[in-house]
Amino acid sequence: MADRTRDFFPHLFLVMATYVLFAVGKQYLKGIWNFVRYGEATMDTLIGMGTLVAFLYSFAMGAFGNLLAPYVDVMVHYYDVTIVVI
Repeated sequence: MADRTRDFFPHLFLVMATYVLFAVGKQYLKGIWNFVRYGEATMDTLIGMGTLVAFLYSFAMGAFGNLLAPYVDVMVHYYDVTIVVI
């Protein structure tokens, strides 16, 4: 039972973090776009970059875990950081 629960939570966090990042945190992603476009960074840029990197790192650990396992601990996910910060 514990193994099944441990394997389930990263998938649940992926769904929740995807919604939070792209629906609730849309303004922060726009902050990244404005930084790229105009070169002006704001607090939205910082929050957007931090949460996007945490999301992408966690997604890479889940999607390419077999390839990355010799190099990093693939059991560490930061989806919760994306959810909490936004």
